[in-house]
Amino acid sequence: VVVVLALVSVSFGKGITFTEFFRLQANETNAVDFYKGLNFGLQKDESNPDKCYQRTKILVNDFEAVWNDVAAIANGSQSAKQQLYTDAEKYSADFVSSESVCNWMGFVDALNKVLNGGLTDLIWRYIDNSSKIGSEIDTIKSCSNNYFNCGKAVGELVKFLLDWSI
Repeated sequence: VVVVLALVSVSFGKGITFTEFFRLQANETNAVDFYKGLNFGLQKDESNPDKCYQRTKILVNDFEAVWNDVAAIANGSQSAKQQLYTDAEKYSADFVSSESVCNWMGFVDALNKVLNGGLTDLIWRYIDNSSKIGSEIDTIKSCSNNYFNCGKAVGELVKFLLDWSI
């Protein structure tokens, strides 16, 4: 995701700033909304959610629990440390078990392909989807207006540029 944001920023000379992107950390609601949008934007067909989308909804809930634990620890809660461990284990287990329907390794393979000489494919995908990509970039530029839509736009960019989806 950060790679896609960097590509967008480099290709347009501006885009979402890292300060704005990391402002998500300042508010757990923003971070969870962004993650939910990312999950939605990465779908193959948003109008027809598949098994992977259903599994990733569980991951969104797990992420929210972990995020809330981290926020509680940051606010001085000692009991949240054990809960963080429990929630992080659940997130990890749910992530691993979702591989069979979500093809997470496909994402890693697509990213490796781009990073190891597949730049031409990336450029062609960019050209083929330039109008859609331009719209998504506009959404990302105003991320703080709607974190769900921002996450969705990042998911769409990943889908367009890496030719991978959940």
